[in-house]
Amino acid sequence: MIMHIHNSDDVIQTVGTPTDSICAVTQKRLHHKYGVQLQYSGAHVCVHPDVAELMYHYFCIRHFPRVMCGRVRSWLRLQPWFIGYIDDDAQKITRAHWEPIMQREFDISMTYLKSFVNRSA
Repeated sequence: MIMHIHNSDDVIQTVGTPTDSICAVTQKRLHHKYGVQLQYSGAHVCVHPDVAELMYHYFCIRHFPRVMCGRVRSWLRLQPWFIGYIDDDAQKITRAHWEPIMQREFDISMTYLKSFVNRSA
């Protein structure tokens, strides 16, 4: 399953699962209000929220540049000073705003993944 997540470009997450669902990873029964559904690459699986969180952080690191570029592009379009190109001043503003956010997002996902590896070892 992780290779399907690895190779997919997009994952849709839905909170809640059908009654009597089983986690695709742990094989444990899921409470219908507590499970998570993941849709990706033509697959649709139900997983425990802890598994979904692990996959989320893996996906974030796997696609980090693309995810961050999308977020920056969306943010830029909302800025009143953005007129379709970035001059030196706009580049400084953008960099000052996004560098700490990117670093924080990267650190959060890496810390979670390292913690998982350490717990699993």
